[in-house]
Amino acid sequence: MRQSIPLLRLAAACAAAPLAAVMVLAATLLVAHPGDWPMVAGALVMAAAGTAVCAALWLHTSQFIASACQMMDQMPDAEAGRLPRTPVTELQALSKTYSNMASRWAARRQSLTKDAYTDSLTGLENRNSFSRSLTTALDRVDRNRSVALLFLDLDRFKQVNDNLGHAVGDELLRAVARRLLQVAESVTPGVRHGSVRVGRLGGDEFTMMVAGKDVEQRAMRMADGVLAICRKPIVVDGHELFANVSIGIAFAFQRMPTTELLRRADIALYNAKSAGKGRHSIYRAPLNEPDIDPAALESGLRRAVERGELEMVFQPEVDLKTGYTVGMEALLRWNHPHLGRLSPDSFIELAEESGEISRIGQWVLHAACRELAALKQSHEVAADLVMGVNLSAAEFLGPELLSSVRSALRESALIPSSLRIELSETVLAENLADAAEAMASLRALGVEVAIDDFGTGYSSLKYLQSLPINVLKIDKSFIDGMGKDERSNAIVQSILELGRKLGLEVVAEGIEARDQALALRRAGCTRAQGYLFAKPLARAELDQYLFDEQERRATHVA
Repeated sequence: MRQSIPLLRLAAACAAAPLAAVMVLAATLLVAHPGDWPMVAGALVMAAAGTAVCAALWLHTSQFIASACQMMDQMPDAEAGRLPRTPVTELQALSKTYSNMASRWAARRQSLTKDAYTDSLTGLENRNSFSRSLTTALDRVDRNRSVALLFLDLDRFKQVNDNLGHAVGDELLRAVARRLLQVAESVTPGVRHGSVRVGRLGGDEFTMMVAGKDVEQRAMRMADGVLAICRKPIVVDGHELFANVSIGIAFAFQRMPTTELLRRADIALYNAKSAGKGRHSIYRAPLNEPDIDPAALESGLRRAVERGELEMVFQPEVDLKTGYTVGMEALLRWNHPHLGRLSPDSFIELAEESGEISRIGQWVLHAACRELAALKQSHEVAADLVMGVNLSAAEFLGPELLSSVRSALRESALIPSSLRIELSETVLAENLADAAEAMASLRALGVEVAIDDFGTGYSSLKYLQSLPINVLKIDKSFIDGMGKDERSNAIVQSILELGRKLGLEVVAEGIEARDQALALRRAGCTRAQGYLFAKPLARAELDQYLFDEQERRATHVA
């Protein structure tokens, strides 16, 4: 209540003052900070009384006081019984005093604002500021406006800090921040004031946001630009450093919590690092997530072939004695325009239910055979390679299997023994008699047949002995347990022994560590595939992989 007394005094002064004075006093209150109204009111009452004690007057512009000086100078002399007006010189002095105080206050406010919303090391938005920007963008998502979030992490930053010190690490982070801004500016000019945001969450974690239209294309351009520019060396204190990054990308095509989009981008980042680092990965949403419309996914799947969205990647299979490539497995990917790269687990069941599996299966067979034929023409080391193609139960047991295989071989001019059809043990559980008949037909044609993920499903030794197969592939779960679990060791040894007795080739899947490869080799396994040797490779990457192998072979011979 005490703070209201100056306001009452001001009201009394205004009631007795000419109209011009009322305007000055009222306007002054309007531009003052609300929390300072009582103080402003008291100070102006004293100023109207001729007392120049306005040093603490908090106005937003000193120009207003200058205008007040002109207005007061034009006011008539006070009539008897009214408050004498303040001399203009005193108001001018007040204006100068305030101007200095306002400048200091503005500088301090700017500093506090910068500290609150800016990362002190890089000058980018800090975690709080970026989260606010992201939340604002997500609140505006509608049918014409989407959001893309890129989550970035330096791949080997810890080694820089540990080996060269934190000062070098800090300078590396500043250099990376400048490069991110450079890429963002190239994608969307005016990045600092536009629909693109760049932030640092802390440590070596950075974020980039794209909002508005065409976010998919802009986000991918940004990700590709970041990967490219970060492969260039950065010189810090005489050290040539490479700030390779991994990037997780997530899209929001409808409103969602900020934490959810961050979670999705974080998952995608983890996938990028797991796939070998120095790359980007797009968040792949499970079909049961509420923002994924199965009907829309099915509709997109029906047009995936025509739109060229299906892609094959290839994982080499190597000889454990020589390390040379003896085959490869063709793996299907769907480059969905919104959900990113999807593995077959995400859409094969839907393809079977919708009837699209036949078209997709034919595309896979033809694409795999075409690629193998091209590789054999381009690479001497690919002359004897065998291409493995996975088929689902619906594809393998379907009536068009043989005609599709014959057509693919004829189109690519491959000999049948260059193709290997791989199926899981669940296919045997579907219908053993039909599966055995299909296998026999393929073998009669000269095509190899393999059981994938062997040891995890239905098969028994009796049925296995009667099936016309060539290859057993040991499931990764048993390989992971080698050296840790005696049961896994025993199962692997048993499968290898079984293969030898039945005259079958045995391939170990999912080799990730050198000790696994050595243990398998000692146990008599001759073929393997896994990230230790190569990840699934796009065609261009596979070309380079085979070129490198050719050089290794030539060097070994020399």
